[in-house]
Amino acid sequence: METINALTVPVSPSESGTTANHAQAVRRYFQDNTALISRLNHSLKSHYLQDVERRDVFDRHSEAYKVYGALTRLEQMASMNEVYRKENNIAGLQEINRVLKSVPLTS
Repeated sequence: METINALTVPVSPSESGTTANHAQAVRRYFQDNTALISRLNHSLKSHYLQDVERRDVFDRHSEAYKVYGALTRLEQMASMNEVYRKENNIAGLQEINRVLKSVPLTS
């Protein structure tokens, strides 16, 4: 979870030009990123949020607070993943992919 909280959401300018191979790569990275985000999201929820007290969600020092911060970061990654897909921005998608693959599954 600390690893995810420390991530920076990649911002990459869009490149011009779309070919069939480029479109396939965009789709492949988008789908891979979506799957990675989903797996990390599920892993965080199943490992850390099973028996959470309501007060823990708002306690800055609790594990639950940090997990919700990590889940928020993953939502930001998912949003940028969608933006990059719509822009056909393969560099942005590749950067998100690189960042997500650096995170251990039970972070």
